[in-house]
Amino acid sequence: MLLPGRLRTTTLGDLLGTIYRAQASGTLELTEDRGRSHRIHFTEGRVIAVEIDGAAVPGIGLRQKLVQRLNMLEAIADAQVRFRVALRAPATKLNDPLDPADFLRGRRRARDGSKTPPPASTKQVRPVSTERQSALHLLGLSQYADALSIKQAYRRLVRTYHPDLHPQASDSERRSLAQRFAAITQAYQRLVA
Repeated sequence: MLLPGRLRTTTLGDLLGTIYRAQASGTLELTEDRGRSHRIHFTEGRVIAVEIDGAAVPGIGLRQKLVQRLNMLEAIADAQVRFRVALRAPATKLNDPLDPADFLRGRRRARDGSKTPPPASTKQVRPVSTERQSALHLLGLSQYADALSIKQAYRRLVRTYHPDLHPQASDSERRSLAQRFAAITQAYQRLVA
């Protein structure tokens, strides 16, 4: 597993995704230049604890606290990135790790074209409706996806799920592919309309 040395060259979403895909266990350390150090603890690629230096999260459930802390870490522009296998998780860790959807979905990714969402003053941002949000999710995109990344994601998924590209598939597999392909096409049409 290869991680960049600085957060400014990537995004938190990319780091979390890389660790999840590698099924790594250990601690991701983000050390800001001003000395604050933050840690995200993993077990088999899934988040079990998040420690933020100098920040308190109001008294909500532990799972919600972890997600809230990850959201706070997304605001960090730059930090030194290190992954350590030997660090212990704190006593307040989760016994049942967060699901990937809880810590990966909606995170900014480098492939989305920018590390941060565009400022409201330079680009008009459409409010994200639940219909648009579900369509973006189906295409595997964040709410900040532009028209080009929507088109690229759609084309990639068409190459994967188009039933005609799987002539060896059984009838039930072809029906499943056709249903998935129809849902992807409908989501794309909702986004470009």
